[in-house]
Amino acid sequence: MLDAFRRNRRLLQFLLLLVIVPSFVIVGAWDMVNPQASSNGLAEVDGRPITLQQWQQAHQRSLDAMSAQFGGQVPVSAFDTPASKVQTLDELIQREVAFASALRSRVFIPDEQLAALISEVPQFQVDGRYNFEHAKKFLEARGLSTQQFEIDLRSDLMAERLPRAIAESQFGSRVLARRLSRSESESRRVWLVGFPAESFLAQALPSPQDIEASYQARSSEFQTSEQVDVELVALKDPSSADLVEQFSNLVYEQSDSLKPAAEALGLRISSFKGLVRDEPYGRGALSPDDQLALNHEALRAALFSNDVLVERRNTESIEVRPGLFVSARVLAHQPSKPLPLSAVTARIRSDLQKRKAFELARQAAQQWADSNKASLNQRPSDAREFWISRSSLSVLQPILGKSGPSGLRDLGVQLFASDFLMKAPRVVEIGPSFGSFVAVWVESKLPEESAAEVRERVGPVFSSLERLEAQESFSSWIRYQEKVLDVKRYTERLAASDS
Repeated sequence: MLDAFRRNRRLLQFLLLLVIVPSFVIVGAWDMVNPQASSNGLAEVDGRPITLQQWQQAHQRSLDAMSAQFGGQVPVSAFDTPASKVQTLDELIQREVAFASALRSRVFIPDEQLAALISEVPQFQVDGRYNFEHAKKFLEARGLSTQQFEIDLRSDLMAERLPRAIAESQFGSRVLARRLSRSESESRRVWLVGFPAESFLAQALPSPQDIEASYQARSSEFQTSEQVDVELVALKDPSSADLVEQFSNLVYEQSDSLKPAAEALGLRISSFKGLVRDEPYGRGALSPDDQLALNHEALRAALFSNDVLVERRNTESIEVRPGLFVSARVLAHQPSKPLPLSAVTARIRSDLQKRKAFELARQAAQQWADSNKASLNQRPSDAREFWISRSSLSVLQPILGKSGPSGLRDLGVQLFASDFLMKAPRVVEIGPSFGSFVAVWVESKLPEESAAEVRERVGPVFSSLERLEAQESFSSWIRYQEKVLDVKRYTERLAASDS
């Protein structure tokens, strides 16, 4: 089929591939391998296994994508939680369930649709137009044939066809949307009394004994950062799979130096100092590729492995993005070591003082609430009155001090809680950056359904309802299909793979 594109440039125009294929299709056309059945399967769908290797590839892509959303400034390890691992497996199962259901329902993807999608893949284009030879080289560099790519892409499209049809068949209620819009436009009159934590700092000084006890209890926190100086060589956008294989062989077979690979392929070796084990690297003026490589989870894990850190060997070739292969080695290593108490006394004192001040603020707020709950027929002299709505919470910002947007959001959530509609004082904790409030609800007002602010919200609320109903319909369909297809999960193997 790809050959046909060289002869026929007039193809149908479709949405980009990444828009067409939904987020739950996380394995398919872009896979570098076609996993086969094995004893280390983590699940089975209609007799088809989901292997550990398949899960590892999908999970690494998911972690890389999440880290990329933060510009590589947050280490991938921060997202690598037990919950995220199970979520990856669930997404793989959903994809396989959708694909198996499509096969049973005899879903068919026309060649014309497949051709149009392939022609729109940006990596297959030269000067904005599809180029067969360029596409072929791009796929070969990743160990994938054009035929296998077409098969995998067709599978992806089949897997998303039924879930999309189910999602698009849902209709939200405009009556419910109008009611919710009216409720969200409610305004409330409240009295607020603030108890900033900073007002209690003078009363919250910790003793030397408190500081010593905290140091002993938190000793693992008070360590210097383990770090390494490294050098790195990168192979960017290779023209063939042979170059990738040659690069991988050179850094592996001559593992005591990166020079053989650099000299054989005309590559530059770069050096970087102070790469901390669990912190993002951003020293100096880094190129986007260097920043991506140095913060890549697989490279980080390799650099701090025994072979590389102790034996001083090269890392294996690691693909940190499509078309970028890197290998690195450690030049110098500074292990972590305990910090003396004198070096962290100020930090411990500040932490303990803030915690104690926050607790004193909470106690003072509770004492005020208890003392005034029987005499709230009129506003107390130390309380401030506000008319607020969900869209006008910013009027409270001046009384929140250093708390910032997060404190404003937390306060708003509690002031509009359904159980706050009572004329009784409530202690509202905003967090250590502020302290506590005592809040008293006085009255509420709801606009008419015909009011402008209600009408403006009906559309967004209706869209949200449709998305929620579509998501629930899809989840219900998946649960039903899992029973039909006899899905088996082996999550204990997933846990065992970490050890």
